[in-house]
Amino acid sequence: MSLVVIVVFANLGLGPVYFPLVFNVPGLDKVGHFFLMGMLTLLVNVLFKSKRIQILSLNFFLGSLLVTLVVTLEELSQLFLIYRAFSWLDLFFDLGGIFLGGRLAYRMMKKREVEV
Repeated sequence: MSLVVIVVFANLGLGPVYFPLVFNVPGLDKVGHFFLMGMLTLLVNVLFKSKRIQILSLNFFLGSLLVTLVVTLEELSQLFLIYRAFSWLDLFFDLGGIFLGGRLAYRMMKKREVEV
């Protein structure tokens, strides 16, 4: 829910008002992209029990694919919003967080299988 609030506030141009630290500390925005997407991906993958799907000959975590799709579409939507600006660097940090979140979820699920 809080991630939705962040996106809505940013889309309305209220980001600097409600999150001034992010706008005043260089690089903090990128750290936020990385950790927020990583946590979201971790939660979604745990929810889906690290289910994998195969596309062509590659295996992907379903949760990671879903988060990647939503995050990429949200980032692309910024091309059409007056208070936002599309950024390849933001997307890069989003994808890095998604990758790490997927790996952490997988490790957590594997550890849980061993303990049971």
